[in-house]
Amino acid sequence: MTEYKRYAIYYAPRPGDFATRADLWLSDAAPHLPGLPSAPADLTAAPRRYGFHGTIKAPFRLADGVTEQDLRDDLAALTAQLAPVRMEGLRLEQVKGFLAHLPEGDETCLLYTSPSPRD
Repeated sequence: MTEYKRYAIYYAPRPGDFATRADLWLSDAAPHLPGLPSAPADLTAAPRRYGFHGTIKAPFRLADGVTEQDLRDDLAALTAQLAPVRMEGLRLEQVKGFLAHLPEGDETCLLYTSPSPRD
C-alpha cells in the first residue's frame, strides 16, 4: 500500500475572549441549551479532543507534483490578500452527529474564487 499524508485547513481562534468562550463549549462546564438531545458535556466528548476550530478545507491529499511547501506558500499568499470576514451571527445546529456553529444571514462573504489555477 502506498503511504500518503493528508492535509486539512482549519481556523482556530487566537487567544482572547472568543477563544475562552469557545473552550467553554468543549468543557464539562458547557451551558445546557434547550432542545439539545443530551447534556453538552456528552455531546462535546468526541470533538473535545480536536479543540474548537472551523473547517475551511476538509482533509485532502496533495496532487502529484505538489509539495507541502507549495501548499504552505500558496496558503500564505492567499491569506495575505483576504480581508477579515464579518457575518451577522452564528446558529447552533447538529450536523452529522456534531454540534456546529453555522453562519446566519448572507454567506457571500465566505465565498472565494481563485483568480487563476495553479501553474
